[in-house]
Amino acid sequence: MESIIRMRGALASLPFMTDDKEGLLRQWLGQMRPFMETETRLLNSTAFNQSDVCWGVESEDHKLLAKRFAEFVKIAGLNENELKVFKKGLQIAAAQGKLQLFIELGENRQNTGWAFNGQYPLSQTLKLVPASEHRDKIETWYAQFDADAAVLFGRSLAADTYSFFATELFGETPSQNADLHIDQAKALNVNPLPDALLGILVEDEPNYMESFFKMSKTGLLEMGLRIPAPSSKMITKLALVLGNSGLDGMAAYEGSLGNGFEKRFLQISRRSTGIIAQTQFALI
Repeated sequence: MESIIRMRGALASLPFMTDDKEGLLRQWLGQMRPFMETETRLLNSTAFNQSDVCWGVESEDHKLLAKRFAEFVKIAGLNENELKVFKKGLQIAAAQGKLQLFIELGENRQNTGWAFNGQYPLSQTLKLVPASEHRDKIETWYAQFDADAAVLFGRSLAADTYSFFATELFGETPSQNADLHIDQAKALNVNPLPDALLGILVEDEPNYMESFFKMSKTGLLEMGLRIPAPSSKMITKLALVLGNSGLDGMAAYEGSLGNGFEKRFLQISRRSTGIIAQTQFALI
């Protein structure tokens, strides 16, 4: 219960919260709350500039959360055809790894969805990604390296439904992984992350990097990198370079979460609206 109080207190401090968004959050919490303190772990992802926030639950018990998600989709009046896609996701996951359910809120965002975190066949997860030229190109890119492992895949039930996935890059050094990111962007004919940002990531010498993609039926929506256990020093440097950091707001938000959260990932990616950086937490 304490974690939920901290969660709602942190959300109340965000400038974009409206009555409608708070109502959706309460509805989502009403479905998930019975399990938050026991069989599941609470997750949070917050943009540096506080333009959006994502809260979720995670469990190794897929059946437990799958039932709650199906009930929520029906109660909330969401597209029930998406439950068929979710069922395919469950089949791909084959009870391996962890199932995550999330709700995302922001200035122009209000949606919910699901994800699996573990080790899965990339060729299978890509079948849940809407067909597009970008999907075909990235599939070809991975095939040339005989790489067929996704570490994350999922789907959002936004107004324009999209799928997302992540893979662990296979470079032997952070610099090599940055080069692989640049090569992926070239294959997709899009801009990679700027050199200044990549330099900060490489300088932090992470143990590994993950490549992240978000795609809809129109093609690529977002592409970037995920860095495990990001250091506070790296986050501060990135925030200053991005220029829209809101460092004071970030500090206040993290403070409202208390000391019971650990930084799990930094995700930095390019959207059509620009570059977005997010810190992802997990309840300890």
